[in-house]
Amino acid sequence: MDLLKSILLSVGITLSIYVLPIVIFRNVSKSIPLSKKKGIIVTVAYGIISFSAMSVILWILNGNIATGGVIVFWSVINYFLLTKPIKSGKDKNNPTKLNYKRTFLIGLAFMSIC
Repeated sequence: MDLLKSILLSVGITLSIYVLPIVIFRNVSKSIPLSKKKGIIVTVAYGIISFSAMSVILWILNGNIATGGVIVFWSVINYFLLTKPIKSGKDKNNPTKLNYKRTFLIGLAFMSIC
């Protein structure tokens, strides 16, 4: 049971540090995508900040620091979240069809909070 709690805690911390702020930013900014240049600047700056925060958290928990591969992985995902357009709500042509990308992002944000 301790292993399961440890895994769930690690996943929750990882998602809340690396992805949740970007998802919240995208939802607050009314899903307006950033330009490629601004997306790269925000992604690199947030990558440095999140790497520092995660290194401090890991240092406190078990004496390790964050690995660079994880930062690169989540930074690529964050770049695409920031620069790709996401339709909000229902499809305009078919009002009964939900937009699953937005639904997935909201579910991901909710899951990382829990």
